[in-house]
Order: sequence, then C-alpha cells, then structure tokens
Amino acid sequence: MLPETERHVERLRNTVKAAKSKLAEARTLLGDNDDKYVSGLIRQATFWLDDVENFFIAMLAKDDVPPRTLAQESMITSHADFHLNQITLPLVKNIHDLATRYGPNFESIG
Repeated sequence: MLPETERHVERLRNTVKAAKSKLAEARTLLGDNDDKYVSGLIRQATFWLDDVENFFIAMLAKDDVPPRTLAQESMITSHADFHLNQITLPLVKNIHDLATRYGPNFESIG
C-alpha cells in the first residue's frame, strides 16, 4: 500500500471507529428494546461498517503482483468513501436520532 493510501485508510478507520461508538451509544440509549425494525437497522449498519474493514481495506492490504498503482488504490478508497459517507453514516445517524428521540420506548408500527 502506498503512503498516500495508508493515510486515507487511517482516516477511513477513524471514521468507522467513531461511527461504531455512535452506534454503541444508540444501543445503550435503546436499552433492552427488542423492536425488530430498529434491530434490523442496527444489524445492517454494523455489517456495512465492518465491510469497510473486511472488504475495502482488506482488498488494499492484499499483495498484488504487479503492485497496484496509486490510481487503482485511489479507486478502491473512493468506493470505500462512497460506501461509508453516502450509505452507512446516514443510517448510523438515523439510528442514533431514533434512539435519542425515543430511547427504550421506541416501537415501530406495522
């Protein structure tokens, strides 16, 4: 992995770590609530956060022959950025907002 990519990966990891702590805070706010809707959202957000490390960053960590170019590594990190910032973080924010607003009394309808 090139030095430019390593810095980008570190930023990705820090963002994922912050999102996981926000998700953990939401779980704490929800307490023992076992609502299937919010449990499904939390499960999906957890999987998507793990995908950044287990798919995108793992792909960068794997040695390729010949080594990847900066353009190839940048393409992978830009896909990871999109996945994280456009898909996963809005879901984490939504979960946290629901947990903050309703707490353990959250109940989905339907």
